[in-house]
Parts: sequence; C-alpha cells; structure tokens
Amino acid sequence: MIRDDTLAEIGIAILRRAWSDALASEKLDSTSKIANDIDTVFNANTGSYGKAAIVQTLGKASDLSLDALAVQKGGEDETAWDARTFARGTFVEWNEEANRPFAHSSDPYVSNPLRIRRFDSNARSKARDKAGFDALVNILEEVNQAETSEGAYDYVFEVLLGLRRYLADKSVEYPLPKRASLKNVLEATDGYLAERSGGARLQAIVAALFSCLSEAGLKISDVTTAHINSPDAGASRGGDVEFRGFDGGFTIEVKDRPLSRDDFLASIEKARIAEISDLMFVVRSGHILGKGLDESFLTSETSRQFSSGLNLYIESFDNFARIALSLIGESGRRTFLQKVGEALELQSADISHKWAWAKIVKLL
Repeated sequence: MIRDDTLAEIGIAILRRAWSDALASEKLDSTSKIANDIDTVFNANTGSYGKAAIVQTLGKASDLSLDALAVQKGGEDETAWDARTFARGTFVEWNEEANRPFAHSSDPYVSNPLRIRRFDSNARSKARDKAGFDALVNILEEVNQAETSEGAYDYVFEVLLGLRRYLADKSVEYPLPKRASLKNVLEATDGYLAERSGGARLQAIVAALFSCLSEAGLKISDVTTAHINSPDAGASRGGDVEFRGFDGGFTIEVKDRPLSRDDFLASIEKARIAEISDLMFVVRSGHILGKGLDESFLTSETSRQFSSGLNLYIESFDNFARIALSLIGESGRRTFLQKVGEALELQSADISHKWAWAKIVKLL
C-alpha cells in the first residue's frame, strides 16, 4: 500500500486531470453502465454521497490495491484505507480550485453517513437514504473491477462528468468588487474571452453591455439573450441578443471569429423572417471580414437590404466595449460585471463559463 502523503499527491494530480477532461468534454451524456447511479448519487438526499463517489473512486485510481468500498483502516485487511485523510489531501484542495461545487468543505467525511468502516450491509442498515446509498455502492463495486490505472481513471472521469451534468442548471454567485475602473473591466473581459467558448462568453458580455446601456438612458428595452445553441429562426428570434430599439426590433449577432459570407447572409435571412429592423454584427477577431466577405459585397448588400427595410451594422467588439463601458461610468461598469453573470444564467451557459467569470470577478 502506498503511503498516505504519496497517495494524496498521486490523487490530486489524477483529480485535476480528470476534472479538466470532464470540463473539456463536448458531451455531457454518458453510455457508461454506472451513469444512472452517478446521477442518482449527486441528486441524493444525502449530499455527502456525492463527495464519497469522487473520493472513493479517486482512491482506487490512485492505488489499484485499495478497496473502493473501504472507508477506514482496520484489522488485517490490507485493502482497507483511510478515505477521510485522503479526502483532506485531495478533495478539499480541488474543491477550492474548482470554485467550490460542494461549497466550503474542509473535512468531507465529518458527516455521520460517512463515519463508517466501509459501505456494506451494516452501514446500509443505518443509512436513511437507502436509494442514494445503493447507487453509491453500485458505483464502487463497478470501480473495484478496474484492472488498470487507466481503467480506474475512466471511472473518475465518469463520476466528474456526472457532477458536470448535476451542476449544469445550478446558479453561481459572482463576488463583485466595490470599484470597477475602465482598465480593470476591459482586462477582465479580455481575459474571459481568451478561451474559446463557441460564442457563449461573448454573447453574455454583449447582452450585458446593451442591458447596461439601457439602464444608463439609451432608449432601448427588453434586452434578451438565449442559449448559445438554440435555433434562432425556430424560436422566432432574429439573433443572439435582441431588444426593442428606436424603430422596432434590433438584434445582435456575436462572432468570436471573422464574419464569413455564409454567416452574414444566414443572419440577414433570420432577421427578415423575424421582422427585425436593425441587425448588428459584433465581431471579436483580428480580422472582421472572413471567408467570401469583402468590402465591395458588404457595401452592395447593405444598400440592398436598406432598400427592403433592414439596417445593417458591423462593429469590432473591442472598440464597442471600450466606448460602452466608458459611457456607463463606474457604477454602470460594476452593474455590468453582475449582468454578465445574469446573462450566463439566462443562456443556461455551461458551468465552466459561469465559474470562469466568477473567478475573474473575484480577482478584481
């Protein structure tokens, strides 16, 4: 058996890697035979079972000789181990790094449901949440079948992917600073947008900017945004962000890559179907115009659409953000930081995007 301190070092490295892989996964659904049990554990009435699923599985992945069902050392069983000490050296640190998906937890195994020698029939007889207990045991019995380190790692990944599913519709608290300078807020948005998100982060920021401009006195109203992957046309939406402007419906399409001709024309079609009067493209990229779209075509198409009742605009995000954040003043910039979080919630953005914004705001 590996020493406790060495086991914890191995464990925290595995946990960080598996969590990074889980956050990077494009698919949340799983075909694993324990996927349903994982979902049951994280939604169980006994919250500590979710922590145990991570810690017990991680222990097995850190040392294949360990029994995933064991919680305490004792007797002559060489597969038994001290899960509580292991949790303090792995889970606690990871939980803080991951923006506390389990709130503050300095001693994950302090609660009564986990003060047991092992997950067995004796422990089950004392458990109040039998469904949660049984699901956890199903997971750990399957984990015990792992014959290789990578096989055990796959179970850690599956458990953490289940945690991501559980957190998908959960809200996040955003710790706002008391002051918000233009320089600091621009740096915050730039840092946040450095990671590609398929437009989700940019959409939330643009929605927040227009919402703040509305509160600052610009005569627009009903600023709305939708899930980044929602079908705009099918939902009778003209684009990513919408509001009522001076002359009617105004819609914004956000792009974190150069605007292509195909995207340009598709957005125009959506806007006309939704009977929008003004369509703006906000592009965050080194080059505004992309594949198939040049100044000549842009000028002619803008004139043609104007004749049919649609105004077109293309703006650089960096320029637009600087002007907007200057106009709304410091109190408006502080409100903006809050509204980005609110927009992420309205979009049902992935939890990783919410956590990333919370982390950036916390450092301001």
